[in-house]
Amino acid sequence: MRWDLRGLGAGTIRVVWLSPGDHWDPASLDEADIVLAMDPDGLDGPAAVDALRRAIHGWLAARRVGIRIGASNWPNAPRWGDFHFARALQRALQEAGHPTRIRLLRDWDSPAAARDDVTIHLFGKVGARNRPSQINVLWQISHPDLASAALYRSYDLVEPLLQATDPDRFRPGPGGPAHDLLYVANHRADRPVVTWLLPTDLDLAVYGQGWEAEPAVTPYWRGGPIPNEELGRAYAAAAIVLNDSWADMRDQGFIPNRVFDALAAGGFVLSDSIAGLADTFEGAVPTYHDAASLRAAIDGFLADPDARTAHATRGQRIVLSDHTFTRRVATILAAIDDLARRP
Repeated sequence: MRWDLRGLGAGTIRVVWLSPGDHWDPASLDEADIVLAMDPDGLDGPAAVDALRRAIHGWLAARRVGIRIGASNWPNAPRWGDFHFARALQRALQEAGHPTRIRLLRDWDSPAAARDDVTIHLFGKVGARNRPSQINVLWQISHPDLASAALYRSYDLVEPLLQATDPDRFRPGPGGPAHDLLYVANHRADRPVVTWLLPTDLDLAVYGQGWEAEPAVTPYWRGGPIPNEELGRAYAAAAIVLNDSWADMRDQGFIPNRVFDALAAGGFVLSDSIAGLADTFEGAVPTYHDAASLRAAIDGFLADPDARTAHATRGQRIVLSDHTFTRRVATILAAIDDLARRP
């Protein structure tokens, strides 16, 4: 069963009561504020009302969080990496006891968003007007070239955190398409990793929007973005997952989420040389810096599956230990608690 709870309005407290035999699409439940899982036939009327009342009171008493992302509307939001990042963050916050809503760009200034106690802005390109009645947290996950002292001063808390993964979604599993080289990213002008490989006799699979307009890439293009819920299996099945980064992110140590997700799924990742990458993953992610080093690394690792497995295993251990959304949320909540205690 799938319902679009967003149609109820942003200011509505959305309650879903699951009964035995219900088969709800988990994605639908992400937009529920309260989910009750109990058999209503086992409760008399007053008991059911009391359970619902306690759940709503608990929701009202909790510290509520709004996550700001730059997507402008719900139909297009799943095309944004920030949306899936926000969903994983939302689930981790809710597991920690904090009701959480994702706030799209058009909703940042809405009355419903004003009732959040805390905002967490996943900063990409657009700044926000912060409310002094809320604790405003900035987590800059991309475009460090747009950062400024003035931007940082406009928030109560700025968190210099690496990105993270959701191990419930990105875990080893069968069924993914097996390729020698897997590259999942939308087309843009400054992505030489693909053109450095062409032409190639290897099984190169490129997934993402825009590549179909590049004649040299068309033979290797396998379609639009892989659905987020299927990405883990694709990463696990590939011999090599290719990663690249924006130049400013590479130079300033902003490691793309693709690296964390692929490692969590048990994939072997070959990346461009990002500042801090070697230390973060203890050498588990080999790097390239030009066409020659990229081709050499691919040839070497395709010929040595044991080396790929060793790197992937070490990387997975590190990610699951230190780089999950649960770990990031613990850090953020501790900082918020400290800020809230200040006079």
